[in-house]
Amino acid sequence: TYRFKRSLDYRFAPSADASALGTDNVLYTTSTIGVDLRRDSRRQQVIDPETGTLSSLGVAWSAKPLGADVDFVELTADWTGIWSPAEWLLIALHAGGTTRDPLVVDSLPIGERLFLGGEDTVRSFTKDDLGPRDASGDPLGGLTRGVANVEIRLRPFTHLRNLEFPIFYDLGCVDPRPWKLSSPAGQGVGSGVRYRTPVGPIRVDGAYNPGNELGADHRWAIHVAVGFAF
Repeated sequence: TYRFKRSLDYRFAPSADASALGTDNVLYTTSTIGVDLRRDSRRQQVIDPETGTLSSLGVAWSAKPLGADVDFVELTADWTGIWSPAEWLLIALHAGGTTRDPLVVDSLPIGERLFLGGEDTVRSFTKDDLGPRDASGDPLGGLTRGVANVEIRLRPFTHLRNLEFPIFYDLGCVDPRPWKLSSPAGQGVGSGVRYRTPVGPIRVDGAYNPGNELGADHRWAIHVAVGFAF
């Protein structure tokens, strides 16, 4: 893969080497080349599988020789497993992580940092609201993130096979350092309702955070989305 991006960053956190990029209102470029390996054994359908696993591993480099202002290496790993021990029951497990290691400065522009929270990661947090914060309490993102999800999907009505009721537990952590994952983790326990369509389910998920609020305004969140969380 190759990706070229030109961005204006309004919140670049100063670091020991921040002079390389400046501080606020920085126009910067990323020029990223990467390789991804993927193994997919899911079936019956790719959009709505009932059994199998999906594994992926990727490495990418935003490289100065390719014209990038922001130089970093990224490593991503992700795994999803799905089983259906009964017609009315489906169990889905997911684990994934990403780290970005800056090669010139100590940090990255906020547009290149990693976040968690929202309908596809830890669902007791709103979008990008899980992770390190600044003095004002606003999310800053980090350089390493990890997330794990357990979801039980119930299909109790034989005459309404497209109607589904999930029960799930989410766990995620964002660390401000590369290759580290020791910051406090956020949790989400919840349920919802879904209607499966040929392009994925229309879903409503509600989740509660039983642990550390980590600076969030609320312990709960409700999400409306199309497609599975993972």
